[in-house]
Amino acid sequence: MAVSNLKHEDHVARHVSSGKLKRNEVGVVYGCFPQAFLMRRDEEELSGSWVEFFTGTWNERLIRTLEAIKSVGLTVRPRDGLVASNIGAIHETCGLFGVRARVLHEPSKKIQTPHIQPFVVFHVKMTSSSIC
Repeated sequence: MAVSNLKHEDHVARHVSSGKLKRNEVGVVYGCFPQAFLMRRDEEELSGSWVEFFTGTWNERLIRTLEAIKSVGLTVRPRDGLVASNIGAIHETCGLFGVRARVLHEPSKKIQTPHIQPFVVFHVKMTSSSIC
């Protein structure tokens, strides 16, 4: 599979550890902290999973996305989360801060099964002032 740009209408999901999730007073998740998307100084990209790669309802796609994440050896604990975002919203938000982002479907070399290749890379052109 070749590298390709994803449509603005599609969605990407990213595994988020429990400590980076926002919970209300009864423990219900309502969001995540920005640190869930913080790049290290030596990184130029973030990774995630392309939700529309899979077929089915929204919930079925998220379940398959989570299964794909686990298939590459990532430990997913019961209180961890899966944060999904619209690709168009990612582009719009980055643009507000003068940052150019590209969301690409870049098949994982870790996965040998061709039909399970939902992984994407968020290529973000960063300047020194935009690095956290």
